[in-house]
Amino acid sequence: MKSELIALMLAGFSFPWFANAQTGDDVINEALSNRPAEIQDDSMKLDKKICSGSKKYPVHLTFDDGPDPKITPQVLEVLKKAGIKATFLISTNQLTKGSAEEIRGRKRLIEKIKQDGHTVGSHSYEHIEHANLKTHTREQILNNIQRSFDEIDKLNLSKPIPFRFPYGSGWIEDSKDSANQDMGKEAILKVKAAGYQPFHWDIDTEDWSKVRRKALPMSALSQICRSHGGIILMHDVHQWTADNLPTFIESIRQSGHTFVSESEIIKYSEQKDGKPLNSLMDRLGRKGGCIYTRGSLEHVAPLCNTSSSSETKKMNGVQ
Repeated sequence: MKSELIALMLAGFSFPWFANAQTGDDVINEALSNRPAEIQDDSMKLDKKICSGSKKYPVHLTFDDGPDPKITPQVLEVLKKAGIKATFLISTNQLTKGSAEEIRGRKRLIEKIKQDGHTVGSHSYEHIEHANLKTHTREQILNNIQRSFDEIDKLNLSKPIPFRFPYGSGWIEDSKDSANQDMGKEAILKVKAAGYQPFHWDIDTEDWSKVRRKALPMSALSQICRSHGGIILMHDVHQWTADNLPTFIESIRQSGHTFVSESEIIKYSEQKDGKPLNSLMDRLGRKGGCIYTRGSLEHVAPLCNTSSSSETKKMNGVQ
């Protein structure tokens, strides 16, 4: 009965490779055998993890770096079939680069994201580290933020608008360099003053890494248990993510957790055990948490980073 239930849930996505599956094992095996050869060995396996005490938590899906003309529509289709509302953090330089038709296409795609009921936010302009004065000047960093405002403001979004810094700048702290710490704080204050809100993450899938994503979905499920739910970080510019998103969603649902909208995860954070989610501490004016991924994704834990920014990126792989 259990395996039949798994098959029925996965079949609900109406993907052709699930059409004749009878058991959970059949679902996975058939999906793998019918996928293109280049991703057969890299496919996510359906899994589940029940948190201690059978606790169940709300989670919110977010996607960085898009919109991508090929992959973002695939992600939107999966979300539509699953009945999930997500947040898309746009790399706003894509709204100014390329041909006029390419730019119009990306803007149409953003309108589609909005029409589907998802939230649109900013992932800054250029994908730089906003708390690293060794690679960029203060003026370059602040200008990068302002250029993002200039483009996002053209989209007529309701404020406060989510804003996610690349690499978690200003949130993942550089404890060895006070100048970088001050730059990160200044960047966050500039974002808030313009009617945006820092929108970090609690669950990092590291879906961009061919090595680290192999630990999914179990690594994400473990992080959900540790953080008591929260915001999930993914990227809508990787084909692997679009291909494996249905399995990722079902693994989380089978583990008892619920996908919620941006407004719902914010409300949950504000009422959560007297302490907000790390991802949303900045909304209440508190010092943001710091996160440090040590070793295997199966052993992810929220810790305070004590390394330099460059070491953080190398160890964490945060994108």
